Amino acid sequence: MDNRSNTTSLHSWTIIILGVTGDLARKKILPAICSLVTEHLERNQKCNFILIGAAKDHTTMHELLEYEEVCSKNTQSTSSGWEYLKNISYYISLDFNKPEDFKALATVIEKHEHEHNLPGNRLVYLATAADFYCDITTNLAQAGIVERQKNNGKKQVIVYEKPFGRDLQTARKINLCIEKYVDEEQIYRVDHYLTKTLVSSLALIRFSNVFFEPIWNAKYIDQVQIIFNETIGIDNRGSFYDNYGALKDVMQNHMLQLLSLIAMECPQSLDGNAISLAKSEVLKKARVVTGLLGQYTGYTTESHVRPDSKTETLAVLKCFIDTPRWQEVPFYLKTGKCLQTKATAIHVVFKPVSQALVGASGTFAPNTLTLHIAPDSSLSVTLNAQNTPNNTSITNCVESTLCYTCNFYDHMPHTYQRLLLDILSGDSSITVHSHEIEYAWQVIEHVSALQLPLYTYACGSSGPEQLALFSQVNGVDWLA
Repeated sequence: MDNRSNTTSLHSWTIIILGVTGDLARKKILPAICSLVTEHLERNQKCNFILIGAAKDHTTMHELLEYEEVCSKNTQSTSSGWEYLKNISYYISLDFNKPEDFKALATVIEKHEHEHNLPGNRLVYLATAADFYCDITTNLAQAGIVERQKNNGKKQVIVYEKPFGRDLQTARKINLCIEKYVDEEQIYRVDHYLTKTLVSSLALIRFSNVFFEPIWNAKYIDQVQIIFNETIGIDNRGSFYDNYGALKDVMQNHMLQLLSLIAMECPQSLDGNAISLAKSEVLKKARVVTGLLGQYTGYTTESHVRPDSKTETLAVLKCFIDTPRWQEVPFYLKTGKCLQTKATAIHVVFKPVSQALVGASGTFAPNTLTLHIAPDSSLSVTLNAQNTPNNTSITNCVESTLCYTCNFYDHMPHTYQRLLLDILSGDSSITVHSHEIEYAWQVIEHVSALQLPLYTYACGSSGPEQLALFSQVNGVDWLA
């Protein structure tokens, strides 16, 4: 069972959401806070905290929360949470580029913290574009809203959402900027995918089960497929997505994080800093050799997308990890929108056994270990089993599955609930450190230098027609 909600509390915190009127805050963060409040109330836990929202729009938190309550799919079960939030939430109109607005925000925060007898523990969530990160951090620090933790003894953290920057240069600029004002322990560069059940458990699964390590190498593994297929399009995110595309929106963060977790060497410990160092070593050694890009038909007619856009909505990469463990093992990464089937999984395909064991008439399928990440979390293994008692040449490939959701969690928090709980508890394993981000951007910049071809594909298909030729040439039989 996941005990985070039992051991971590909203109590005594001030939660500040900048960009509270945007999609991220309205669709993910506010519903997650509401669900956490509901759990606190159901358990009769102390829940003395305040929520402060800020954005350019002229509105009120009461209006925002009422709208979200109506839109929420869980309105009936969380109505008490929404009502509670309306009584402890405050709003201020704010321009991210104006220092004087942040001074006004500081006054509002201090006023309501005093009214609610709160100690000044603050979580500031930047639900904004990365272009604002430096200015916002500077203004937060200069207004005294967030101070270096070593200086004030309070818990004060800033949360930055992926993608962190637009490229290597902007990522470095943001890192240098925010590190002027806050300590690394206060910085949460979050990739919400790292809080998904199986992803957050990957290191534990790999290194606490002794039978994995002896076969987790080039001697036994033929290839690894990391797949992130979506059936939806860009979902009214044209102005954002057209400036990023699949490489920067998904490949640079979600996909390369999964790659580094599956390929890293054993860290010195399972704490966040040690795992981050191990992941960085993988990203440093990652070498992309080929790939292809795609764009679904109709993308250029989406709202806020340039009619002549060459932005990719699908990306397929073949890469190697230049370490002794992974010598000549190809890693295939595929992500795309508007595809036929939704799937997020890692498939570890093992080398086939000797044909001499079964003779010319029989075959053994390669074993595979699959980590299903979404929509449900499970781990499955395919095994060869005898089909008939007296004929060993006839076999079936059978699958054995461990359902993570079914076996280990009586109640599993949704992704953003879990993200908030981890931040409130000080769990550093969910933050992506600056060196990881910069190494990941180096990989993407190398991909850009390859000038991969861009092909069109029909929405609802498995991708461009050219993907079949790519798969044939590179010896990959996609498992999703």
